[in-house]
Amino acid sequence: MAKKPVQKADATYPRLAKAVAKGVAAAKLAPAIDRCERELAKLPKSSFHCALEQSWLDQTDEAAGWLAAFHEHTAKLMPLKAIYVELTRFEINTKVWDAHAFAYDFFGDPDDLGWLVGWKHSTNRPLILKGMAEVQSAYRRHVRTSEPRATEQHAAETASVLLELRFQDLMLAAARQARKKRALPEDLPVLAATHDSDLIARSYGRVKPHVTRVGPERPKASVVPADGMRHVYQLSGGWDEFRNSLPWDILEGVSIDAEMQLSELLDQTRSLAEDWKPPRVKLRSRKWRCDLLSFGAGHHWAVNQRARQALEPLFADSVEFLPVRCPQVKPCWVLHPLRYVDLAPTARHNAKGISNITVIERYDFVLAAIEGLHLFGVHQAPRSDARKGGFCFLNDYVSDAFKAAIESHGLQGVVFERVFAYRAEDKRMRRRHGQ
Repeated sequence: MAKKPVQKADATYPRLAKAVAKGVAAAKLAPAIDRCERELAKLPKSSFHCALEQSWLDQTDEAAGWLAAFHEHTAKLMPLKAIYVELTRFEINTKVWDAHAFAYDFFGDPDDLGWLVGWKHSTNRPLILKGMAEVQSAYRRHVRTSEPRATEQHAAETASVLLELRFQDLMLAAARQARKKRALPEDLPVLAATHDSDLIARSYGRVKPHVTRVGPERPKASVVPADGMRHVYQLSGGWDEFRNSLPWDILEGVSIDAEMQLSELLDQTRSLAEDWKPPRVKLRSRKWRCDLLSFGAGHHWAVNQRARQALEPLFADSVEFLPVRCPQVKPCWVLHPLRYVDLAPTARHNAKGISNITVIERYDFVLAAIEGLHLFGVHQAPRSDARKGGFCFLNDYVSDAFKAAIESHGLQGVVFERVFAYRAEDKRMRRRHGQ
């Protein structure tokens, strides 16, 4: 019989959070709590087993009063359409566990909660959570341990999901009680989560709240001004008004390590085609389907068949189409530039001496170097370790012709951020062509 693969300890939290996510979103916390309790109980005895059968529900009256007071105060300052309550990162802030409330003058799409960063008012008095001193001590010891045992790490991560659910259980109970006492309106939703967590529980009253902010609109093709200028753009997925990434589908590695390795390989300035073995990647489906897909934190771009057909005539031998294996997008290729240019001396960036460029504050290019290039990269600083290792700066840049090809074919998935403009008849261009 084949042995089961040993599960990494630091994979426990994401696996368990994913398993209970649907129940949390539907405010069905009891089955999720029960699952976490059972998983923790089955693990070898640890200092985190003291979290079993613990609860904050004895603070329901206090939490309901706290929510009601926040509503009463905030409603005098602004039209209140939603409340979000967030627990601080309890596993690293081990002295005091507290929660803060945030008020919104709109209610966004409940299936796309990036709008939670757009709060207008917050509480001055947090809700202090009490009664789990032994669990707090366990986390305090754990965070001070440089290399905890795998069994202890499993237990810590399981307990973390359990405590998130217990907090949400308290806040949903408090919201129900406040509504019952008519201290919260029936059409005011209350959402609850732990800081930096995607597990967000929602409490609704008897009146369904109106969504007043549906979400960002898809970017539209922009009109190129008729001023005789040419432009260089940085490829981006774009941002909404809260600086959240637009909800295009994206490509990810099959694991974090695999994604980092592939991203590092694509940062190299040499041709990769000869030794390329198509890696497996996966599609993370979001709200919008697209033809160009970002990969590796948006530093690299992949294309489907439609996008390749539109773009390939521009590239000649300046770009490699490297195939990747993605079950949801067949066929699929990553774009890898083969042309890299140095920034002009008048560009401004943060590299000093032998350090690497991490931020470019002002772009400028030697115009002859970018003439005829429609997708290219930028070399790292001349004396940098990254340059010596054959790596580029972490962005791709494109021309007006690239932008026009995308927009004329109605392709989706990318936003063009203009970083540089120049006149085609610029004297510097003519000089560098010997005119």
